Amino acid sequence: MLPLEYLLYLQIILFLYEKMQYSYIFLSFKNIIPPMNKNHTLGVIVPIYNEEKYLKESVNRLLEVGIFSQIILVDDNSTDSSFEIANILAQEHSVITVIKINKNQGKGNAVITGAKEINTDYLIVHDAD
Repeated sequence: MLPLEYLLYLQIILFLYEKMQYSYIFLSFKNIIPPMNKNHTLGVIVPIYNEEKYLKESVNRLLEVGIFSQIILVDDNSTDSSFEIANILAQEHSVITVIKINKNQGKGNAVITGAKEINTDYLIVHDAD
């Protein structure tokens, strides 16, 4: 039988899968699978590159779920208005932080950059499109 903390992780993953179709999930284990309790926090990193068409809707879906302590939008030097949209969202919602990367270095780098700034116990990565 699985320990209770594993079952709680599984519940979180299933919940997120149902609420945010098109997201893929990986957890950041700061301590090798610490016991899950109501004091743990969950953050999300959203790598952005030319996502002006989908960004606002995507972030609003995250906000509607209402379980994230921190949302980090990492703009990978977009050439459209994604960065401006991200800043407007950050002004409207205190849980949102925007990071701008000045040279396009790809999604992996955007995720790593966001992970360095996250202040939650666990995180997921959510594609903006």
